[in-house]
Amino acid sequence: MNRAGFTLVELLIVFSISMMLFGIIGNIASNTYPKNQLRSETQTVVQTIRQAQVLTIARKNDTVWGVHVEGATLTLFGGSSYETRDESLDRTHVFPSGVIVSGLTDVVFIPLKGTTEQTGQITLSSQATAESFSLTINENGVVSF
Repeated sequence: MNRAGFTLVELLIVFSISMMLFGIIGNIASNTYPKNQLRSETQTVVQTIRQAQVLTIARKNDTVWGVHVEGATLTLFGGSSYETRDESLDRTHVFPSGVIVSGLTDVVFIPLKGTTEQTGQITLSSQATAESFSLTINENGVVSF
């Protein structure tokens, strides 16, 4: 006797295996995105701090430059402090939801030298993965993580 097609049991087995594979792949993908997003946001902070240092050394707009972190916002600003800055020079970056930033709030660079008196750490954390990156800024303005 020749049978054409599949039995219900065979179809259920294939369906079950497929669903398990999709579940595993979905779990991996859902963890990968927040990790990549956290790495990207960390690089944005590093690049912004380095940009402030370079702009200060170059005396762009005849001012010093700094970085201010508050809540979900990162601001590159021109001026000796965030409070007395020239707001027309601000460049703002908003962190996506799920990224938490803590630690040092201001880094302002000294003209021509590119050093800073504000040293410490800025920590970026992901709510989704509990992963975090800590950036350390030393008195020479060097950012390491």
